[in-house]
Amino acid sequence: MPTRRSGQPALCLAALAAGAGLAVAVASAGADEPTTASITARDFTFDNGSGGSSVSIARGGTVTFSYPSGASLHNVVFDAVQPTSCQDMPSAASAPGWSGSCTFDAYGTYAFHCGLHSLMTGRVDVPDPNAPTTGTTGPAPTETPSPPGGGGPGGGGPTGTELAPPAVMVAQTQLGTVLRGSVTTPAGPSTITVTALAARGALASRARLVKIGALKKHSAGTGRTSFALRINRAARRALHRGHRLGVTVRIAVTPDAGTPFKKTLKVALREKS
Repeated sequence: MPTRRSGQPALCLAALAAGAGLAVAVASAGADEPTTASITARDFTFDNGSGGSSVSIARGGTVTFSYPSGASLHNVVFDAVQPTSCQDMPSAASAPGWSGSCTFDAYGTYAFHCGLHSLMTGRVDVPDPNAPTTGTTGPAPTETPSPPGGGGPGGGGPTGTELAPPAVMVAQTQLGTVLRGSVTTPAGPSTITVTALAARGALASRARLVKIGALKKHSAGTGRTSFALRINRAARRALHRGHRLGVTVRIAVTPDAGTPFKKTLKVALREKS
């Protein structure tokens, strides 16, 4: 007669309990995601209230999008993956004062952007609690610029990862007589010069372009520097007459050490109703 192993049932029960515990742990992963979240459109970024532009919610949750105040036009356009439903969301970029919401009934990542400003981007994540994970998953490595004169692995020259150029964000259409925008400098102190010029013929001048405002700001280092340039009296009168004024905006970034950067943009100013 075979000998009964008294410990075997207990081991099986323990294994089953451990497996059940694992299943519970997997099912509960991500269960703490909130059912609601909010994202605010600002000039010119999306803000989740914590300095970022993305939120994470539970399946079936709702995200409120709004543009309460500002001097531009914004909306929310989802890229490829669409939410289940949306309410009171403007189809076109609209002036401040709107608020709407979207519901997300499926797991996934929902990327979005402003229909008027492609650099304004954000994301809604609906994580699947049953998605497999591995212990080796982690953030992707990031490239770190080489120190001055350090060079690559050999350390023998100035070559290495080059810094990205400054990022300029200026709405193509703005309301009122103040031209707003921002410049994000990659590293080091720099001087930012913004010059606004009226479009041809707007001020009844023979000159091709007429300066209607300028300002200079100093950036202490890496980060975003916002600017607000009020156009001069002649330009304000022209805007009032025509209810619209075409403006050429020239932005120059001169770092204390590095390569100067210049960018020219076209902006349409519209009179506030």
